[in-house]
Amino acid sequence: MRIAAIADVHANLAALEAVLERIDRIGVDAILCLGDTIGYHAEPAQAFDRVMQRATYVVAGNHDVDISAGREIAGTHGTARLVQEWTRDQLDAARLDALCALPHSIDIADAFTARHGSFLGNDPTTGYVTSTMVEENLAAIAAGPRNVAFCGHTHVPMISWLVEGKCGEPRVREGEIEWPEHAEAVLINPGAVGQPRDRDPRAAFAIVDFERRTAAWHRVPYEIARTASAIHRAGLPAALVERLMEGR
Repeated sequence: MRIAAIADVHANLAALEAVLERIDRIGVDAILCLGDTIGYHAEPAQAFDRVMQRATYVVAGNHDVDISAGREIAGTHGTARLVQEWTRDQLDAARLDALCALPHSIDIADAFTARHGSFLGNDPTTGYVTSTMVEENLAAIAAGPRNVAFCGHTHVPMISWLVEGKCGEPRVREGEIEWPEHAEAVLINPGAVGQPRDRDPRAAFAIVDFERRTAAWHRVPYEIARTASAIHRAGLPAALVERLMEGR
């Protein structure tokens, strides 16, 4: 089985379309979306519809939950909250219901487990799996039903694994990595489609081959100017465009 893993689309339709085009050229058995289809950018309905049409599996991200439930989470910075409120007004009842119905985590038999955020705590849509938190998350995954796991939320590509109880150094890179045959747990973050934060503005995704035990990261240039124009037309903060241009 070979899948494409995408995450953090954040209503960036131009980036999503470029990634889907590349995935179609590569060819996969399934597409996994790790949440946050909306938030930050100006084409939420179109991006959400495209994800739901194309992805085989979709989990909810924190922005998806916050917007669909109309909740305000402590710690959400002002720009994100402003766009969440704007986004909710752009979505009809059917889309909000569909967002609300997204599972917060999934387990696919003999394959993988997936969620947007951390594998620690009670809320799978939150919690950043940073370099200091990888080992604890891998231990939690190893104790669960599947040893290969996916997350998003950080907007930074990453892979790490656990062998004989020891955590491999988290690796962040473009290209293909093979994980050990006897790994007790593997954790993969494909990076962000719609708002990369690793100083590379190109959209990111990963192709994961379970038979070969490989994860290959791809970076795709897209029309950032198109996304920027949509942000400006919507009257959303100009700082969002600056972030996209700088990949942060």
